[in-house]
Amino acid sequence: MAIQKSEAIILRTRNFRETSLIVNLFTKDSGKINGLIKGIRSEPQRYGGLPLIFSHSFVVFYKRPERDLNLVTQCDAEDQFQPIRKNLEKTNYANYFIELLDAVTQSYDKNEKLFELIVDCLKTLCQNQESRQIARIFEVRLLNLSGFKPRLDACVKCQKEITSRPR
Repeated sequence: MAIQKSEAIILRTRNFRETSLIVNLFTKDSGKINGLIKGIRSEPQRYGGLPLIFSHSFVVFYKRPERDLNLVTQCDAEDQFQPIRKNLEKTNYANYFIELLDAVTQSYDKNEKLFELIVDCLKTLCQNQESRQIARIFEVRLLNLSGFKPRLDACVKCQKEITSRPR
């Protein structure tokens, strides 16, 4: 078991037994991981509060790739994106980003650019920007960084270059 420190975005949380919490994290240095935070529900102040979905945090955990759960010993929120949480539409988009990220990533598949993309999109969403436009940019960049880049310059079937605009 090696101790790791990393930035993370919280993808999901769920209760485990009476006092613990299972968290799904997308970390900058280790990719997507699952972690167990023991005793956090009985003493949230010990950890600086309960971890909230799509918050940017600094975590310390014992990395155990051969197991499903890593032991998280510290989880300090850096940014909880409060402007997003105050707006239902922005909250829906942030949850959409998290769901997409969770769907296209594999456990322990490190991707720093993908981590930076989700943090940047959540920060941009906090500002008074067009949420739908941010979502389209996120989708295309996510596909590109995860290896599913769409081909927009030529016909996929015949490989002929597209020269005119759609009507």
